[in-house]
Amino acid sequence: MKTIKLLGLFLASVIVGLGFSGCKEDAYESRIKELILNDLSFSYHANSDTLTFRHEDLSHYAIKSSGTWCQAKIMKESSQIGIYVDDNETYDQRMAILTLTDMVDTTKTRTFNVIQAQLDALLIEDEFTHFTGIPTDGRQVTIPVKSNVPYSVVIDENSQDWISQVLAAEAKTRALKDSTIVLDIAKNESRAERTGYAYIVSEDTDKKVKITISQVFEAKLDVNPLTLTLDELGGIVKLTVKSNIDYDVYSQTDWISKSSTKEENDTTTIESFKVEPFTESKKGRTGYIIIENAGWDDLQKKIKVIQNRALYIEKSEVSVNVGGTAKIELVNNTGDDNVTWESSNSRVATVTSDGTAEGVSEGSATLTVTSSDSEHTYSVKVVVKKAAEEETKDESANK
Repeated sequence: MKTIKLLGLFLASVIVGLGFSGCKEDAYESRIKELILNDLSFSYHANSDTLTFRHEDLSHYAIKSSGTWCQAKIMKESSQIGIYVDDNETYDQRMAILTLTDMVDTTKTRTFNVIQAQLDALLIEDEFTHFTGIPTDGRQVTIPVKSNVPYSVVIDENSQDWISQVLAAEAKTRALKDSTIVLDIAKNESRAERTGYAYIVSEDTDKKVKITISQVFEAKLDVNPLTLTLDELGGIVKLTVKSNIDYDVYSQTDWISKSSTKEENDTTTIESFKVEPFTESKKGRTGYIIIENAGWDDLQKKIKVIQNRALYIEKSEVSVNVGGTAKIELVNNTGDDNVTWESSNSRVATVTSDGTAEGVSEGSATLTVTSSDSEHTYSVKVVVKKAAEEETKDESANK
């Protein structure tokens, strides 16, 4: 009986020994190839994600990241790999390679990538976000942009009638690149200073930059000529008015009146006025036309209208003795010296072609000068008297 028990113990020990011997002979086989490892993508914000491997023993593995901004941790209890990324404060996309190594069979490794997007950038320097003092006639403004996201230009709906885009924005992605926006500012015809807005917008992100444009309005009122001269016959005179504002026109005299207005273009107008004939026996007269806008007192234009007689004699009466002569001083503004003189009574006085009056007999006569075109005349009274000695003789005879 004792012999049977010893034999049993021997057989049991042999079986156990064989069992241990069989375990030692089994080779370790890594399961790293069976793991499903997918690349991970993150935005530029700090974030985390996990890779989950159900019922997988991860205690044999170690993981390492090629980038200091990306950390990885094996969580054995939950069969997960945790991935953590810091904020990407650069304007470039970046990638880290994560290497998973089997610590039992170090020849077995797997890699996957972690990709983090760049920091979205739509950069415009402050000096290019507010344009002031744009002249009345308008001009183009250039806006340099640094961006790594697509963007577009949006003109404020209240500014679309005078701000427009000339050069299309050049949309850039990934790396930070330079591009240019050109806006066209139209001529300011609003008759007031104005401010408008444009927006540089990235539709894929929350990036938005406001561009403010302020345009001045410089009122202009130029009139040519500022002096009008015409003769006693009157007629129509014209003024050329160049202005970008509305204006009023009126005369300060009753012998000048508005005749017509003709627009040549958006800024140039021809204003016509009627000047009445001048019949008074004097050299001439002066009146004024006013062109103004009440809102701009300093732009008032005062146009001087001078109406002179083409032929004028300063004296209203000339005296001459019988047998004597007197040269009549004539102001001739006709530009033609060929004038004609005539006496109303040649038995009292005559007149030569150069305007010299000669007394014939005692009395009075009217001398009239006429221009060569017969358009202009002027008259002067000539009184013919006896000479002093003749008067003395007459007085003696009467005594």
